[in-house]
Amino acid sequence: MNISRPEAAVELVEVSRRFGSFAALNEVSLVIRRGEFISLLGPSGCGKTTLLRLIAGLDLPDAGRVMIGGRDAAELPAHRRPVNTVFQSYALFPHLSVQDNVAFGLRMKKLSSLEISRRVATVLELVEISELATRKPAQLSGGQKQRVALARALVNEPEVLLLDEPLAALDLKLRRQLQTELRALQRRLGITFIFVTHDQDEALAMSDRIAVLNAGRIEQLGAAADLYEQPRTRFVAQFLGSCNLLQGTVRAQDGDTLRVETKLGEVLVNHPRVVPPAGRQCTLGLRPEKIVFASDGTFVLPLHHGGGEGRGKGASCVNTFAAIIRSRIYSGAETEYELEAAGIVFKVRALNASAVAGPANGASVRVQLPPDAVVVLDD
Repeated sequence: MNISRPEAAVELVEVSRRFGSFAALNEVSLVIRRGEFISLLGPSGCGKTTLLRLIAGLDLPDAGRVMIGGRDAAELPAHRRPVNTVFQSYALFPHLSVQDNVAFGLRMKKLSSLEISRRVATVLELVEISELATRKPAQLSGGQKQRVALARALVNEPEVLLLDEPLAALDLKLRRQLQTELRALQRRLGITFIFVTHDQDEALAMSDRIAVLNAGRIEQLGAAADLYEQPRTRFVAQFLGSCNLLQGTVRAQDGDTLRVETKLGEVLVNHPRVVPPAGRQCTLGLRPEKIVFASDGTFVLPLHHGGGEGRGKGASCVNTFAAIIRSRIYSGAETEYELEAAGIVFKVRALNASAVAGPANGASVRVQLPPDAVVVLDD
């Protein structure tokens, strides 16, 4: 029975893979749309590379189906699948030039010399390494080698490109440059990119959607902004960026506002995604950049993307409490503060938008948890 969806480039249906007693993947189902850039994000051992290998045909599932282009991939050996893989290690042939490395797969397919030359020239120009065509891998930088590996995969014109942490070995500046270029390239080509990474910032910057994996399961799937702003679990909240967690007990729901009793006092949550019943224990999450410093009702630090805009004298003082600055770390564009209140330690991140220094270590401050920025987690 064909259960594939026409809009799906790849579909996983209750896929499981075990290695002895270890479950690398446990009944994972996922639809990857045609032409999207999706990232598989998670810590080491969560199953993301195993999932990629199953799609590539380098491994087989113990249970479930892998569908590629509407066809059951069990019928397709690795060399016949319409996918190509870019590895972290580059895997270039050291004795071949750049152009011969890129052409290798086409020669194995026995294409004509004219067609090979045309396609190699086109893809070298696409990834901006035409001038390196005659060099050997030993004469290339890390970033140049990664471009060659990308060109070698793209020259085969795959329907799906699999990228297994391809930028992990590069320095930070080059990684950010290639992130931008890779995302722009994917948009121009319209090819489905499946990108494996453990770098949260990388996934947020590049992806249409992110699948966060944990212990062989998909913990949460969605658009990058949705996962960051509305994480469902403590794992997603803390793995995808930094997040303060606050335990509390639900008191009541007043319209679109949930009232939760915590060690800091009552905390209001506007438009909660989930509404636990009164008396139920719950966990609240709040990103460090959402917290606002206050003094006598006047917010004194401009926060993330102008978070203090429109919050001057007389602004609402709900969810405000006193705290002590335990430490501060200046990192150029922003300062991260560690605060303590009622025995709870939490972080606040503020943009350094002005020359005025923020609170010093040991200072007493008042802070606000904006009700619209607090989320109720499922666990």
